[in-house]
Amino acid sequence: MKLKTILLLAMVMVIIAIPMPANAREKPLETDLSAEISGPELRYTDVQSLKGDLAISSSGKASVFGSIVARSAGKTRVKCALRKYKDGTWSDHKTWTVTKDFRVATVMADWYVPSGYYYKLYVYGYAWVDGKLVDTPIFVNNSKYY
Repeated sequence: MKLKTILLLAMVMVIIAIPMPANAREKPLETDLSAEISGPELRYTDVQSLKGDLAISSSGKASVFGSIVARSAGKTRVKCALRKYKDGTWSDHKTWTVTKDFRVATVMADWYVPSGYYYKLYVYGYAWVDGKLVDTPIFVNNSKYY
């Protein structure tokens, strides 16, 4: 538990130290499945970065990471939705949400997934400044087959 806390703090420090612009543009899918979200790169009022990553091991363990970093927000939230492609549609398989009264919120989680499906991670960010919701970016990872 102590090692996990130290790793989490180290990741937060790295995220804070390396500013990156936020965007809500989906990377192209690795498969022939069509993208659900597309459009121009967007800029936000307060969000500095929104990141996400999905890795699936050979045993079916999906490792999920999502993080939002804001410039001055007093409250941030990050929601990670692991979605599964079945019968022609994407649906939520598992979701995690972390809300912090701070400018950084991070989700790190593991979840075992059944084989024979495509999966992808949607990361939703929220930033409040002076009690007002100012930004709601979305980041979508490429799909992965397991």
